[in-house]
Amino acid sequence: MKISIKVKFSLFLLTLLLLTVFLLRMFILRGIRENQKIEYESYLKQQTVLSEAYLRQSFLASSELLPEVFLKENAEILTKDLLSYTGLETALFSLEGALLSPRKETLNEETLKELLPHALEGSTLYRARGNDLFYLTPLSLENHRVGILAFYYSLRNENSFYESTASRFLYVGGAVFLVTFLIAYLYFRSYAIDILHLNRSVEKIESGTYDFPVSGRSDEIGSLSRGVFHMGQKIRTTLDNMREEERKLQEAVEKLEILQKQQKEFIGAVTHEFKTPLTSIRAYLDLLSMYPEDEALLKKALSAIEEDTERLYDMVEKSLELSKLEHYAPQAALTSLPLHEVVEEVIHSLKGKMEKFGLSLRKDMEEVHILGDREALIITLSNLLDNAIKYNRPQGKIHLKVYRKDDVGIFYLEDTGIGIPENLSQRIFDPFYTVDKNRSRETGGVGLGLSLAMKYTELQGGKLRLLSSSKEGTAFELSFPIAPESNEKSDS
Repeated sequence: MKISIKVKFSLFLLTLLLLTVFLLRMFILRGIRENQKIEYESYLKQQTVLSEAYLRQSFLASSELLPEVFLKENAEILTKDLLSYTGLETALFSLEGALLSPRKETLNEETLKELLPHALEGSTLYRARGNDLFYLTPLSLENHRVGILAFYYSLRNENSFYESTASRFLYVGGAVFLVTFLIAYLYFRSYAIDILHLNRSVEKIESGTYDFPVSGRSDEIGSLSRGVFHMGQKIRTTLDNMREEERKLQEAVEKLEILQKQQKEFIGAVTHEFKTPLTSIRAYLDLLSMYPEDEALLKKALSAIEEDTERLYDMVEKSLELSKLEHYAPQAALTSLPLHEVVEEVIHSLKGKMEKFGLSLRKDMEEVHILGDREALIITLSNLLDNAIKYNRPQGKIHLKVYRKDDVGIFYLEDTGIGIPENLSQRIFDPFYTVDKNRSRETGGVGLGLSLAMKYTELQGGKLRLLSSSKEGTAFELSFPIAPESNEKSDS
């Protein structure tokens, strides 16, 4: 038969409290008895000393020279005086064991006969029977043992106190037992309830239910309850993850189909972008074959073929760079770089292009050292600045800023270009995507510059963001972690 933990706790408490009350009663009553014994032994010793002092004083005050004779002749008077002096019934015996004082009912002769031989040998002893205590001790006067002094001491008060204490302890102990048992039962009942809740929680986990109340206790049971709850949550998470993996596997085919579609679109975009300049080149070649003597046509054809060739070369180079980044995951060699100097280098390389389009440049640059890869950083900056030039308005403006903000070095680029519609701002970093196809063909743009810039920025652990875009222009922000030695200098 399965016994509930509540019943086990109750039986254990009952046994424990009964044993505690019994042992407590036993030790307390024993302590009372021992304390009484110490008190009346000390009291009787004290009375012995006082009695000997009184007898010595009486002997010295008498004319008798022999203490034995004095004790024998004055025994009756001396016992009466000792009774009034000590408050105890007293008897005097000679060294031969003869009773010198008058017989008294309180002095039990049988008990005295048992104790007297030991007292005559020089021992102090007593015997307690019921409410009576008989105390015998050798009596000495002038350093000579002259007899035996016997006291009768009533234990009625001590026994009465002992019995009343035992009786009270029984009632009080019973009441304390009941109250303690009730309090302990209520206290341990909360433990039992929490343990039963834990058991039910485990059963819920077994049945697949993972939501159940958690104990608010701050002890081990509360910790166990929270542990069971977290275990259940982990089991649920594991099962959810398994279901999620199963769902992902089911979606794998759909994703593969989407990837195939995207691949076809990418190939189509590449084919289209390559086909456009090739078609233009072929058309001019056909015209030249038809009109080889036309100088104006030749001049125009050479210029157009040169532009289309540069566009094809740029497209191939950037496509290869993008493919390398996507498929080979190169590692960046991160070192401390002076961002302001690299920006100046890129500006110098594109200065001729800016002058060609009649653009004005404003620079606000601080000395900032970042953690980056020099070649990757040049490619990133070149593509961003090249886009700002190609898609700017005639006689437009470009504003550059290099500065430090907290632990980040920032390159800010703003132009007065054609802008990017808000609904297209999320796609500008996609390969071969251009906002204005006609403008891209005019300027030689292929839609790979921002894709490369984003890839190379992420390769270096930086961030590239489109801050704003409108008809008045576009603003980008490029940020990189500050180089460690730069932090040390700023701290010092």
